Amino acid sequence: MHEPVWNGGNPYFSIRTDRVDNHLFIRCDYKDRYGNPKYPNAFHGFGDEIKGTQIYKERWGKAYRVYLSELEEVFFHFTIAWDGYDGKHQGEITHIRTSYEDMVESIDEYLQELSKRDAYLECCSMEAGYHVVDLTNKVTNTLTK
Repeated sequence: MHEPVWNGGNPYFSIRTDRVDNHLFIRCDYKDRYGNPKYPNAFHGFGDEIKGTQIYKERWGKAYRVYLSELEEVFFHFTIAWDGYDGKHQGEITHIRTSYEDMVESIDEYLQELSKRDAYLECCSMEAGYHVVDLTNKVTNTLTK
């Protein structure tokens, strides 16, 4: 999405009714006057909750109004670890990224940078509010292809 409807400080997006499934993810690339992303993180909403709201008629079809204040921000966490590569130095680093693509790219860079320590991806996940999705196997498979 490029820009929400500002609606007096309670911004929303109109989403076509046929675009809402079990989960809805929204990324907004709108930038403030300084060129910084206004919404750097993606947003997540549950389809059932969105489908339970009022349907509005837009000029391009039927749509739900999805208010950003009612959605959860999405974060991507990952931990790179190493187990005593020289017999005594163990460690790990944990980072947060705003997109899946950025997380995978960062993981790959850290694994290359720390390869002398026999570093490995310990875990990674997508988190939105209290909802956590483990992405460790998916990312490991992506990086080993």
